[in-house]
Amino acid sequence: LIKPDINLSTNNWLIKNNSIILPLSIIKGISNILVSKILEVRDNGFKDIFDFFSKTNFDRKNYITIIDSGILDSFNYTHKALYESLDNLLNYGKLCRDLGYDYVLKPEIDNKDEFDRMVLINKEKELYGFYLTNHPISFYKDKYNDIVDLCDVSKYFNKTIDTLVMIDKINTIKTKDKEEMAFITASDEIDTMEYVLFPKVYSEYTNLSKNDIVKINGRVERRNNYQIIVNSIEKCI
Repeated sequence: LIKPDINLSTNNWLIKNNSIILPLSIIKGISNILVSKILEVRDNGFKDIFDFFSKTNFDRKNYITIIDSGILDSFNYTHKALYESLDNLLNYGKLCRDLGYDYVLKPEIDNKDEFDRMVLINKEKELYGFYLTNHPISFYKDKYNDIVDLCDVSKYFNKTIDTLVMIDKINTIKTKDKEEMAFITASDEIDTMEYVLFPKVYSEYTNLSKNDIVKINGRVERRNNYQIIVNSIEKCI
């Protein structure tokens, strides 16, 4: 899969060199109307970031979504740089449309810094509904040995394994004895899994939160689906 790109993508799925180029319309917040407006002025492609802003005229919110989605990444500016230069770029675009390109100086863009990578990939999940470039746990796998991918959990029925996951959801309930236990839904790059924390174990890990990256040790069981009965949890962040 190739991430949507301002100069490659359309409002359709495209196949090129054995790859699939995702459409601009897959991005939450970018409507088909907005895509049509981009394609109307794109011609043979936007030459650079300044050409893009001079030819488009959207709401500020649309530009923020466009930056966050990464479709401008081929212009080789960081998201943070574009955020900090957005007002200047919007003014540049307006002046170009009013006066013409020859009379307007291009603004300076400080391209040194970038947002934390977790900020970037969480924005990606927000706008695409999935992690396209890297799942958050990819940055932590090298720290651990003998981690089992969730797609392989079925091979370890009734065995104790370690998995490295990000917590997507925590659901707590009370047992008949009025003790709290929890069911955690968590994911790695490929699959999701349900983890069961019985009261004694859950009492040690009540500080867990959504989006925590954790290494979980537990035994693989199967009821309707495979699940892991948790023995211990180690927070990575």
